[in-house]
Order: sequence, then C-alpha cells, then structure tokens
Amino acid sequence: MLKTGQVPYNWSASEASWIKPDVNHIVAYELHLRDFLKSHSLKDLADTIDYVKRLGINAIELMPMSEFEGNDSWGYNPSFYFAPDKYYGTKDDLKYFIEIAHQNGLAVILDMVLNHSFGQSPMVQMYFDGGKPAANNPWYNREYIGQYQWGYDFNHESQYTKNFIDDVNTYWVKEFHFDGFRFDFTKGFTNYAPGGSVDGFDQSRINILKRMADKIWQFNPKTYIILEHWSPDAEETQLGNYGMKMWRNKSYDFVPATVGNPTGGFANTDATSHITLYNSHDERRIAEHCLTEGRSSGSYNIKIH
Repeated sequence: MLKTGQVPYNWSASEASWIKPDVNHIVAYELHLRDFLKSHSLKDLADTIDYVKRLGINAIELMPMSEFEGNDSWGYNPSFYFAPDKYYGTKDDLKYFIEIAHQNGLAVILDMVLNHSFGQSPMVQMYFDGGKPAANNPWYNREYIGQYQWGYDFNHESQYTKNFIDDVNTYWVKEFHFDGFRFDFTKGFTNYAPGGSVDGFDQSRINILKRMADKIWQFNPKTYIILEHWSPDAEETQLGNYGMKMWRNKSYDFVPATVGNPTGGFANTDATSHITLYNSHDERRIAEHCLTEGRSSGSYNIKIH
C-alpha cells in the first residue's frame, strides 16, 4: 500500500546527544517481542523499559522486525525489507521505542536476515520459474549454494544484491536510528561451496562482508556489526580485526554450571573480537534447564530455589 502525505516522525532532541555504549562492553538482551509481551506491542515495550533496564543490560537486540511471512514466526523468513512487521505496530511505534530506549541508556540492535528471502518477496516473484528463482533473477541464485538451505538464496556476488543490501542497511540506521545489526548466518554470504560445503575458509566471503561493513560505516562509523558467522578461526580473525564482532556461543559451558554440574569453562569470554552469548533463540531457556535438570545438595534444590 502506498501512503502519500505522511508526516515525518518528530524525533526528540535527546537523539542528537545520544552516545551508544562502547561496542567492547555491550551487555545485550535478545528480545522476541511476540514472546516477551502478550500484547506483542512496541508501544507496550516502550512502557516496559524500566523493567528491561533493571535486567542490568545496556543493549536490546530485537529479533527480526522487517515484514516476514505470517505472524507466528521468529522473523527469519523475511519478505519485505523496508517495512517493520505490522504485527508489532507502526513504524512510528518502533521509532518511539528506540527513542525511549536511548533516553534510558539502552542501544537497540536489529537482527537482520540477508542470507535468504521467502516467497512473498517481490524480488523473488518477479523473476521466478519452475518453483525457484529464474536464471536471470538479478538478486538470487537459482540453486542454493551450500548445505544450509532456507528460503531462496541471495547471490552476494551480484551488484544488484550489493546495492539492495546497502540500501536496506542504511535505511534502518537512518530512518529508525538503530545502533547496529546482528546479521543472521553470514556464513551463507557466498557462492563458494567446494564439495557442496560452505564450512571452509572463504576469502570471497570475507571480501563480501568487508565491503558491506564499509558501506554501513560510511554512513555511520559507530554502527555495531555483529556476525553470526560460525566459520574457521582464520576467517573470523580477519573479520574481527576489521572491526566486526562474531557471536560466540558459551551456553554449553554456562548451562552445566547453572544446573550444578562442574563441567565446562569460560576461557576467552573476555575476547573483544566476539560477543559472548549464554542464551539465544537457538537454545533452550536457561531457567527451563534449571527447572528440569537442576541438581540438589542437602536442603538446596536448584529446581525449587
């Protein structure tokens, strides 16, 4: 739907003096609005900011907010990249929430899905043939590259895709004042899959991500860039040295400790090249582990206490 004569959002003067937390000292809470609040409302989330702040964090990472297919979804099935999903509220509701978060010292990070799209995407539909993107589709590979397959695979070597990605990333920073991105499955940002696998070292993927980061930082040099990369250390080291951050999953160490098992370790948790996570949408909730697996000693029972 096209709306004419829209009134621009009147940002608070506080936005001009907002200074985001140092990227090396982010304590982030990953928040899925549909599950966090029964109302799934951005307005209500803004009204709940005191509770969120008391968690001891300085950043909120919103799971994908751009228009996705259906309503009952984590948002990793995107279709329209320039629109906040209507299930959560209006675009002004999102701007208001970010404004309130900033006034309370909280950065806001957007989980961005640029590895793939789903079938509602007009870019898929305009060039579609035989149940998959057509051979002349400017943005997508006709065949999926590599062994991990969701939706339709972006061709990150295409200049059309590069232009689109740059427009998308700049839009969310400029229009909504997001402080940074957590990019989903950046291991898939490649057309290089020897033997059908994208798990190995890939210089072309490094170059693709560096180019993308340069464009973001040209607009705002302070924008956080966090990659869910899961690639060889030599590759992550190059990206980390360039100023991007990698996700590091330490739930496999943290969960045993919380349920009372003396296993695991916390080596390199302080590495500034990575954002260490103890829980995310890909893991069971830590409290659920405690309630179902917690051990006891004498009168103390983790399942109860």
